[in-house]
Amino acid sequence: MEERILGHIVSRLQRGKGALLMGAGCSRSAGIRTAPEFVELIRDQYPADWDRANPKDYRTCMGQLDPGHRRWLIQEEVKDKPLNLAHLALASLIKDGKIDRVVTTNFDSLLIRACSLLGVEAAVYDIDAVSSSLLRVQDIDMPAVFYVHGQYYGFTQHTAPDDFTPRHRDMLRTLFRDISQTHTWIVVGYSGENDPSAEALISQDLFACGLFWIGYLDDPPCGVIQENLLLPSKRAFYVRGYDADSFFASLARDLGCDPMQMFRNPFSHLRSLFQQVGFSTGSPEDNKRANSLFRVHQAIQQYEAAATAVPDWHLEERLLVPDAHRGLLFTLPTFRSIRNDGYASPNDLAMGTSDPDFRTRAFQTNWGPPIAAIEHHLSKLQHCWIACTPQVPQIDYRLATEVIGSIAPAAECHAVKLNTPNSIVEVQQVITRVYAVEVPAAGLASSDVIADITGGLSTITAGIVLATLDDDRPIEYLTQGVELVQNGRALTSEEIRNRQLLVAIRTSGEMVRDALLRAS
Repeated sequence: MEERILGHIVSRLQRGKGALLMGAGCSRSAGIRTAPEFVELIRDQYPADWDRANPKDYRTCMGQLDPGHRRWLIQEEVKDKPLNLAHLALASLIKDGKIDRVVTTNFDSLLIRACSLLGVEAAVYDIDAVSSSLLRVQDIDMPAVFYVHGQYYGFTQHTAPDDFTPRHRDMLRTLFRDISQTHTWIVVGYSGENDPSAEALISQDLFACGLFWIGYLDDPPCGVIQENLLLPSKRAFYVRGYDADSFFASLARDLGCDPMQMFRNPFSHLRSLFQQVGFSTGSPEDNKRANSLFRVHQAIQQYEAAATAVPDWHLEERLLVPDAHRGLLFTLPTFRSIRNDGYASPNDLAMGTSDPDFRTRAFQTNWGPPIAAIEHHLSKLQHCWIACTPQVPQIDYRLATEVIGSIAPAAECHAVKLNTPNSIVEVQQVITRVYAVEVPAAGLASSDVIADITGGLSTITAGIVLATLDDDRPIEYLTQGVELVQNGRALTSEEIRNRQLLVAIRTSGEMVRDALLRAS
């Protein structure tokens, strides 16, 4: 059913323009908190303000903060976050002309940065511009992004109940009405709870080009949305089974857009950026630009032929859940609790393995993904290689082995010391030695060991991947868009498998090496 409805969206966007209403769920996998998580943060950092809030929801708690504290809180939580797949795929859809109107309730600049990275120019309208009577959406002849709650670096931000004045609500109704006349609406990562944008949508009698509400996995929309918006008479439809990353990836794939093109052909992408810069012909600066373009051209000729050996960017959707393995290699991160309900220290975690809520609390720390991986391979697991950086105390390694022992008593633990974790080459050498020496000594073949790359620095991940550039050295990772703890309950191992949250891929060193030889 969901695939059929996705086909309808694709068909509509092939014939006309799309408009997007995006909420906090689109930025969650980039590390930006959702509204309930902001409430938790206010409870921890501003307990007196949180105590005064009634009810304890996002807008009421924000309303109790001083305006300066609100602005600072948003800035600190939103700035310097990495781009995620959702925003890269969305930028590719904008670049290809499939979507040209974006209304966002978020404060972050992820979409603008993604557009810049892909060389897409978009008009940006902050809340003050959107509220102006001079704004005429029909007269905007380029992609446009409307920040209806403001931007994190702006001076006008709507977060508290008093911010949403009748004038602001009227402005939203007009904005949505004007866009609805010519565009197909897609709503992603948005709950619609207690927000004037949802009220503006509900106020529309009919969506001439249709509206598609993309739900988060199997969570149904709130009652107000179900009862007043998602009605056949309004041509508004509900689509379940996606998170923001997987939805935009699927949509971009089916529409022939490739957000990962710049990674598959990085030098071609760099050339396109250099070509946008111009100087006076014959000037020293222009000569430098020409010289750089020549070197980039050489790099394209020498290396990008290897791109034919690299899997398509959307291959992840066809990845399979790994079978249980006899050996597991993973990086032990410096312990950190990522939720207030998680264990506060490695010692607390190790002491709590018999607690009835152990998995729920453990999964709210950054040791949760390794524990989930160990549980997945439990039926066959005999050996665990634990890569540790100098930042991980020796006592933490010992406590980690105690936790593993309580989960997988038959598994033997081996420490892998990464003395220079910032060196990709040295990490590769250390991991290669594990496969060449320690794995055979344990009576295992390389194919018996799977390397988990979920945790660790990017340099460590890169080193592990390079060390597994062989067809019989599989790797796995835990997808980042779905929480392991939902509604106060940890997902079971079976649920993690069924939702394909842990996926495996085999790298292919033979293909890459052959392609490089052909290109050289």
